[in-house]
Amino acid sequence: MKKISIITCTLEGDINRKKNLDLLISDLRDQTVVPDEMVIVSNSRPRTKAHNRGVKAASGEIVFFLDDDLRLPQKNLLEEVLKTFANDPQIGIVGVGLADPPGSNKFQLECTRQLLQARHVGHGALAMPKRIYEQIGDEDENLEYNDDGPLNFKVMKAGYKITHLDKSFFVYHPQPLNLGNFMSKCYHLGRMQHHDYIKDPSLILNAPLNDQSVLKQSTIPRQIWRNVKILFKGLVEFRWILIFLRISQGLGFFSVYFSMPKFPSNEGNVKVIQL
Repeated sequence: MKKISIITCTLEGDINRKKNLDLLISDLRDQTVVPDEMVIVSNSRPRTKAHNRGVKAASGEIVFFLDDDLRLPQKNLLEEVLKTFANDPQIGIVGVGLADPPGSNKFQLECTRQLLQARHVGHGALAMPKRIYEQIGDEDENLEYNDDGPLNFKVMKAGYKITHLDKSFFVYHPQPLNLGNFMSKCYHLGRMQHHDYIKDPSLILNAPLNDQSVLKQSTIPRQIWRNVKILFKGLVEFRWILIFLRISQGLGFFSVYFSMPKFPSNEGNVKVIQL
């Protein structure tokens, strides 16, 4: 059986993150297939640097990125991930779906119901063979936000498949608590996204609205037009949270023309714990 390394990026000093991280470790130890180790990367910025540092420190054949605010409700989740890789050696990434945790408020539940779900796999719950991560090259540490798409795209270009576990398998992931937190997060994401587009225009990617499983290279004008169409879709279908998302992210995106943000780069700390 292949050895699994969990990679989790976190921020030290956040009591809520520390509390949930302890619960996540407990969930991992309750799995039918217990991972060999957990690599915790603390206070490393940007996220791409944190991912690279985590993979370098990992000794497992499979690296499984898990956010520090997740919970694992199914005890056979890791076992299913390993089965998926074993059934097809051409699979480069396995993703796990996200679900609202028990106790989510009405706004959080509406977020999940109204927002569009892209089919590419995010680092929040992403497993892949370490050899493939190393084969396609480290993630670009000049990027602040645009990390999920480029990783998926490089895996696809290398000839590997990207898949998700069956919908019966999922992880609990909380949405923002309220509209204010949501809009603030989206505004910041828009600023980071524009920063990345300027750094490397070749990594401007999108998933077409009629086929969310396919990532394609794009341009800033095409991305703007795509967001206009999504905004129109939100208006027609009365998805008010989707509308606020696109407006907030757009304001953040265009604010960069008036003041380019400066994002810190920190090495942070790496700790490996045995599970």
